[in-house]
Amino acid sequence: MNSSADIWLHHLKTGAGLFAENNFPAAIDAFNKSIALNENWDAYQGLGWALFRTNNFPAAIDAFNKSIALNEN
Repeated sequence: MNSSADIWLHHLKTGAGLFAENNFPAAIDAFNKSIALNENWDAYQGLGWALFRTNNFPAAIDAFNKSIALNEN
C-alpha cells in the first residue's frame, strides 16, 4: 500500500468493515481519512450512514448531499 489511491481505498474499506461491526465512531474516522485523500462519493455515503447511526443528523445530511453531488446516480 504505497500509492495514495491504495491508502484512500484502504480507509474506505476499513470504514465499511467498522460500520458492519457497528463501530460507528471508528467508521466515521476511517471514512474521514478516506475523504481527506480522495473526495469519493462512496466514502461520503458511508460517512453519512455512520453519522446517521450516531444520531448526528445534520452532519449526515451534509455527507449525503456531498455524495449526491459527486454521483447523482
